[in-house]
Amino acid sequence: MKTTKVTNLEKFTLHQIFRPYQTMLGIGDKTLNKLTKEYNIDTARELLIKNKEWAKLVLSRISRCHFRFPDYINHPLVKFIKNAQTINWE
Repeated sequence: MKTTKVTNLEKFTLHQIFRPYQTMLGIGDKTLNKLTKEYNIDTARELLIKNKEWAKLVLSRISRCHFRFPDYINHPLVKFIKNAQTINWE
């Protein structure tokens, strides 16, 4: 199985967490071009915990894409995603 190594957590958060289902968060139809005070790495995990429907879509997609986080990317969001990758989303 081919994996994609994540080297930039900010870019990953924007492109893989917020953008794919941003309308479900009420961000609107305009593409989120950068992380903001409201939508950033630290709030991503909180939003994944609070919004179960959105989280299921996001985490299921991330799991199917087989992302790999190197040890030097150490953030609570990464630990959350790694734990979520052990769940069968089918």
